[in-house]
Amino acid sequence: MSGEAKISRRNYLKYAGAVVAVAVVAGAGYYVYEATKPPEKVTLSYLDYLNPPHNKVHKDQVDNYMKLNPNVTINYNIEPYPEIGDKIIASFEAGNPADIVTCVSWWMANLVEPKLLDPAPDSMVKKIEDKFVPGTKDLCTQADGVVYGPTHEFGIHIPIFNLDMLEKSNLKPPTTWEELVEIDKQMTIVEGGMTKQAGFAFFPKGGWIAISWVGVLYAYGEKVLSDDMKSFAANTERGIKSLETFVSLCHPDLCPDEFATHEAFTKQLIAGEDFISLTRTYVKEGPFPNMRFMAYGPLSQYEKKTQSYTWFFVVPKALSAEKKKAAWSVIDYATDPKQDEMMGDIGYIPMLKESWDLPKFKEDTFLKAFADSVPYTKLYPGTSKWPAIESVIVAQAGRAIAKEITPEQALKAMEEQINPIVA
Repeated sequence: MSGEAKISRRNYLKYAGAVVAVAVVAGAGYYVYEATKPPEKVTLSYLDYLNPPHNKVHKDQVDNYMKLNPNVTINYNIEPYPEIGDKIIASFEAGNPADIVTCVSWWMANLVEPKLLDPAPDSMVKKIEDKFVPGTKDLCTQADGVVYGPTHEFGIHIPIFNLDMLEKSNLKPPTTWEELVEIDKQMTIVEGGMTKQAGFAFFPKGGWIAISWVGVLYAYGEKVLSDDMKSFAANTERGIKSLETFVSLCHPDLCPDEFATHEAFTKQLIAGEDFISLTRTYVKEGPFPNMRFMAYGPLSQYEKKTQSYTWFFVVPKALSAEKKKAAWSVIDYATDPKQDEMMGDIGYIPMLKESWDLPKFKEDTFLKAFADSVPYTKLYPGTSKWPAIESVIVAQAGRAIAKEITPEQALKAMEEQINPIVA
C-alpha cells in the first residue's frame, strides 16, 4: 500500500513478535464434474467480492466453463469488500440477486432466516462430506441445519511462530493460550513506557477485535450466545479469563494510527516489506528470506478450538429450475480438482482431500497445518443480529484494551447491551 511506513529487516526485532495470529484463506473444490449442456441457452450473473488473486482464478473458471458449455453465458461481476455485503442483502430483499453469489459466513443469516437460498442439492452435500477435507461439512451447515453451498475460501485464526526468535530465547512453541501468555511476558521489551518488542500481538482495532477474541473464547470452552441465540453466554469465569488473555496479548502501542489497517499492521510486525496480504496469498509469497515460520494448528485451553470465517457459493431460491440447474453446474465445475489446485498454487489452502496427494501440497507442512485445523474451527453465531452484537464486542473489548475498564467489566457491559439485541 502506498503511504505505509516500512521497517528494514534489521529493525524487525524491534517491532516483531515471535508469534502473529493471522488468517490464511482457503480455496475449496470438488473433483466430480460432468459437462452436461443445458438444452437451451442460459445467461447467468455471478457476483464475487474483490480480491485480485482469487478473482483471476474465478474469472478463468468462468471463461473455461463457457468454452465447455457454449450455450451458457456467465456475466462475472466484482464488488469491493465489505460493501458487497450490503449489496448482496439488498439485492435478495429486492428480489433481484445474482444467480451465483459468493457470501461470507456472517451475512448468511440474513439470507437463511427469510429462506431466500436454494438448499444445496443432495449430490453437492455428499461431495462436501466425502471429498472435502474433514470438518468442511460442519462449516457449511448453517444455523437451521441446512447446507446451502460449498465453501470456496475460509480464514482460520491460528498462530504462526517465528522459530528463529523462539530458539534464540530457548523457548518452544506453546500449545495453550496460557503458555503463549508466558512466552509473551518473557519476550516483551518495554522502554520508557512503550513496548519495543512483543512475544505476540493481536491487531487491536475494529472488527478484528471480535474476530480474534471469539477464537480465544472458543478455546476456553465458551460461546458468544446461548444455544437458542437469545442471550449473551460469554460472561462466565472462563469467558472473563479468555478476554484477560486476549487483552494481555494486544499491545496497542505497537499499533499507532499509521498502522490502522490489519494488512499494514501485520506487514510492519512481520517484515516491513511489500507483499500480498497475509490473509490471502501469504503462504506462497511472503518474503521471509532469513526467517523461519511455522504453524501447528489452534492453541487449546479447555478445548482445541478457534474461530473461522467462510465464503460460500450460494444460489437464490427464487431462480427458475433451469437457472438453478445451470448455476449448480457452474459451482460443481468451480470446485473440481483442477480449480482447487489452481487456488492452492496462488497460496490458498486446498480444500479437497485429493489435492493433498499432490507432493507440492503434501510436503508443505506449514500449509497443511491450516487444512488440518478445519475440524477444530467454529463460525460466528448464525444470526442476522451479528453486526449489532459485533459492534458491542468491539466497543467494550476496545475499552478493556485501552485499560479504561477491566475485562470483567467489559463482559458485564457486553451482556447488558447484547441481551436486549437478541432477546
